[in-house]
Amino acid sequence: MRYIVVLSCMLLLSACSPGNDKTSYEETKKMVVDALQTEEGKKALRDTLGDPTFQKMLVLEQDVVKQSVETSLLSEEVKAFWEHSMEDPKFMEAMAKSMTDQQKELMKQLMTDPDYMKEWEEFWKQPTQQQELGKLLKSSELRDEMKKVVEETIQNPVWQAYWQELVMNAAEAGKGTGEQQGSGSPPGGTQGSGSSGGAGGGSGGGAGGSSGAGGGQ
Repeated sequence: MRYIVVLSCMLLLSACSPGNDKTSYEETKKMVVDALQTEEGKKALRDTLGDPTFQKMLVLEQDVVKQSVETSLLSEEVKAFWEHSMEDPKFMEAMAKSMTDQQKELMKQLMTDPDYMKEWEEFWKQPTQQQELGKLLKSSELRDEMKKVVEETIQNPVWQAYWQELVMNAAEAGKGTGEQQGSGSPPGGTQGSGSSGGAGGGSGGGAGGSSGAGGGQ
């Protein structure tokens, strides 16, 4: 404690001396930093931070700092700054990119939170929300947006390769099915010969019957 008091007095005297300049300030600053990096300086700093009186002072100052920050954030200048910044697309884009990881982590945590999911389900089960959702799904704006998304998806090179592969597989499958059906069917000429033979046999039988009838007479 006395060590820090001595350093503080030296710094104060150096700052208040009539012949002080930038060089003397830098030298004093370097001397204080070097002193704090020594074991004695670290011990003195630990003792000071562990002093109950000093801790009470910090607690009191925390309230002052908190009040100062709140006053600054609620000031008209700060409000005007944020309003102007929020209208800047580049600022909003940079802000959104800087918070992407935090937003993803937050959404992951919320999606695994049973209470949050239950409240979300109850929210969408409300008749008013279902009615609004129905209007939204039937709106022309949403349909146009969905159409745009589908068109962009189809034109995506990755999906184009996927569609092409599906078409080729379907064509191969259809070709194989046609070949199997063609090989399993009997030839048309064989069927025709059998029919002709049957017809000929029938005619012969008819002729024989007629001859028999004539002989009987």
